[in-house]
Amino acid sequence: MLKHSAREESDGLLNSSSSSFELLDTEYKGSPKVAGAYKSSSRFARPLWQYALATLLLVALTDLAFLAYISRIFATEYFDAADLPLANPYIGLKELYELGRVEPDRIEPLLNRPRVATQVFRDEPDRAGSRGEHEVWNTMMGTLSPYDRHLLIDDMTRTIAQFRAMDFGMEECSLVLRLPGPSDHVEGKDQPALSSTAPQLQICPLDIPRFLDVSAVTWNARPRCAAPPMAFTTAVGAELEVLPRFACAWGTYHSFEVGCAEGSSEECLVDVWSSHNQTWGLYMYQHQTI
Repeated sequence: MLKHSAREESDGLLNSSSSSFELLDTEYKGSPKVAGAYKSSSRFARPLWQYALATLLLVALTDLAFLAYISRIFATEYFDAADLPLANPYIGLKELYELGRVEPDRIEPLLNRPRVATQVFRDEPDRAGSRGEHEVWNTMMGTLSPYDRHLLIDDMTRTIAQFRAMDFGMEECSLVLRLPGPSDHVEGKDQPALSSTAPQLQICPLDIPRFLDVSAVTWNARPRCAAPPMAFTTAVGAELEVLPRFACAWGTYHSFEVGCAEGSSEECLVDVWSSHNQTWGLYMYQHQTI
């Protein structure tokens, strides 16, 4: 009996200990501390798409910040290319020739072609000019703009031409007009048109020392004459000097407006292209000055 009762007592103690452990475990799991621990561990178990979205937003914000910074640099640090000074490639030549020990070669006048030739229209005062009217489109090479300058003058239209002197020691310039004669050969479909054998025209230098933006040039918004217009009578089939010679330091721009002479009672029309052997239109000669 004693043995039996001791065994029963031992089993009871074991059973009571197991029950107490289970009770403690149940109480522990239900405590607020454990619940908080479970919640904190579940925070890191987010779906992958949330991390991908956060990464994309970070990259997008970084790109926007860089774009804003670059835009600010271009708006505040960089100048218009037309305002940048031209670097002098003729270092020391002026000083060399001023010494008088070197005799320069004699050079014939250089022919300078207009970089820009555009029209303005009295009857369309807000119409912008154009550049490269005879553009040729090639799908492999892009847009090709051959040297093709249009000199168009009538009662409603004037032509603005701009040159740039680019040669050291050739810094005296003259402006000439070339018109075709009756026996001159014509290339292409654009036939020259002249109102008479000697149209009456006028010309003036323009007050613009920088490159001309033809997209912003209209009759109402065009450079003004730097001097009163000079009238002259043209000569077909010949080269006519239309202005007195003027100084043209290398690197400088020179612009001119040509139109029908004001107050002339004769019909006025000049319509020629420089592409005809590059012989017709308005040109500038640079003469030697050293």
